[in-house]
Amino acid sequence: MKNIKNNKNIKGITLIEILISIVISTLMMAAMFTSYNVVNGSYSQIIDKANISNSSRVFVEMITKEIRMAGFKYFDDNKLTNTNNIFDIPIEIQKDPANTCCDKLIIIYGDFDEKKIGDEKFIRYKITYEGQQQQEIKNGLKVNIVGIYEIIKTKEKWVNDQWVEGDDDELYSKEVVASYVSDIEFTAIDKLGIRITPPPSYTNVNKDKIYSIYNVEMFLTFRSKKDFFRDSKKRTISSTHDELRDQKNTDKFLRDSMTITTFTRNLEVYR
Repeated sequence: MKNIKNNKNIKGITLIEILISIVISTLMMAAMFTSYNVVNGSYSQIIDKANISNSSRVFVEMITKEIRMAGFKYFDDNKLTNTNNIFDIPIEIQKDPANTCCDKLIIIYGDFDEKKIGDEKFIRYKITYEGQQQQEIKNGLKVNIVGIYEIIKTKEKWVNDQWVEGDDDELYSKEVVASYVSDIEFTAIDKLGIRITPPPSYTNVNKDKIYSIYNVEMFLTFRSKKDFFRDSKKRTISSTHDELRDQKNTDKFLRDSMTITTFTRNLEVYR
């Protein structure tokens, strides 16, 4: 009898108390998981925006430097890379005829090799930026990403009356320098800030304005790799000059645009 009485004083947890504890723990874990998802989603968005910003900055720094080099040549350099009796077109902009993406930019500038003599010491380089359809792997196959392009860069040198791509290590063909681009638009601007349309070339009505390009304006739009917004709705990125180049998309992606104007400093001697 003594042992039975003592057992009544042993404390424990009832089944109801256990169930209540489980419910409370579940609610706390659910709240923590929800908070984690919110924080993780915000962090991912910040990373996506940072990646787009970084890609834009690196690409802009590179192309800005080369636009400023356009038309550069050393004293007594009269080397030509065409059949015309004037210096090469320092900058040529070829607009996308489909008004989608992307404009093509060609830059020509001179250099100097002190190891050579005569006209051979003068070098001429051509840089080309153009867009090509970007692809991704799905089910083991390469498929086009609709509305997305990558910018490729080619560097050539004038050798034996022709442009070559692989004469030395500094030349290359179609190197990808920017990805997930939804548009890149180049515009020629004269000294008065007026857009030159169409961009000057030897074959169009503005051929007398080849050396009148005072600035090159670039309108660049990158897109995030993954969904950014929670809801899919129509979002518009407006072109700076041409309504036909407005980007209208209905999806969850982030598109970030920037406009950069670069002074063509080496064309000043021809103006």
